[in-house]
Amino acid sequence: MDSLQPLDNTGAVLLVFLNVLLEQLGLPLPAYPTLVVSGALALRDPALFAALWGLGVLACTLADASWYWAARRYAGWIQRARGRLFGAPRGTPRRVSAQALLLAKFVPGAGAWVTLAAGSQATPFGRFLKYSVAGSALWVGSALLLGAWLGDALLPWLARFGHYAAGALLLGLGVLAVAHWQPRGPGAAGRS
Repeated sequence: MDSLQPLDNTGAVLLVFLNVLLEQLGLPLPAYPTLVVSGALALRDPALFAALWGLGVLACTLADASWYWAARRYAGWIQRARGRLFGAPRGTPRRVSAQALLLAKFVPGAGAWVTLAAGSQATPFGRFLKYSVAGSALWVGSALLLGAWLGDALLPWLARFGHYAAGALLLGLGVLAVAHWQPRGPGAAGRS
């Protein structure tokens, strides 16, 4: 198992914190698999498990608060554009209860939508924060516990294929970069 932890615990916790924060801010860097693997690796270290959980919740809460305050500031624009941004189907409620934050992170796209809705509806920040922290704790905790539960099955696979992770990450970032900088629209090939 020591070969699976090339970073010290501080580096690993910082990496998980940054991954969760960037994913919650909207970058396409899935954090749930990172949390599952971290839960498997932290299985026998309760202090590391607690640090991963606490900083994961903090990262989610910081990102949620950023989106909340942006939505409060730009509420009019958010309310007009929310349907276009997140493809809200007809019949989607115009008002969303703060309790929706408890489970919204488990549905792709719903976490951002509910956070923006809470901000644009001027949900009191204390109420928003309470449900955001609780929902983040459930989301991060479920991933870490899933990793701990799958630890005995997951660790041999990580030992065998873990050295491919850096290559897969670089390949994924390369594909994202190429897809991002591809010309779009009619006549885009002639533009520079």
